[in-house]
Amino acid sequence: MYSVHAESLMYDSGRDAGRSSRVVTGGAAGIGAAIARSFAAHGADVLAADIEPIDGLDFDPAAGGSINAVEWDVREGSCPPELVEHRPDVLVNNVGHYLQPPHAFATNSPALWDELHNINFAHILRLTHALLPGMTERGRGRSST
Repeated sequence: MYSVHAESLMYDSGRDAGRSSRVVTGGAAGIGAAIARSFAAHGADVLAADIEPIDGLDFDPAAGGSINAVEWDVREGSCPPELVEHRPDVLVNNVGHYLQPPHAFATNSPALWDELHNINFAHILRLTHALLPGMTERGRGRSST
């Protein structure tokens, strides 16, 4: 798996005979919600995962896409089975942030480093590890971080 440009995540070059499915983390608002809406407006079945409830992501349904939601905190050690059962062709690891205003490195604690590592990196490994076997089995899959 490797990161690719957004255009190649959006448009399949015809390799997929059926409708495609996507998983987007951080899909409740902001960039994640915009990605989920755009995928659905282009016909993809999207499962948006977020710690916040996901309510009514409006999109143009003419292309036949859909958006469903699962509440999930990426800091949890396990991946919800709904994400694996969705059988995504594309994974967008959108979640990631800095938990507090920047401080001088010397004043930050190792506990903060651990929390930042968990949110910004470890969840990507856990989710990719959970979804990669299905992508490999189907002979297709893409991931973006």
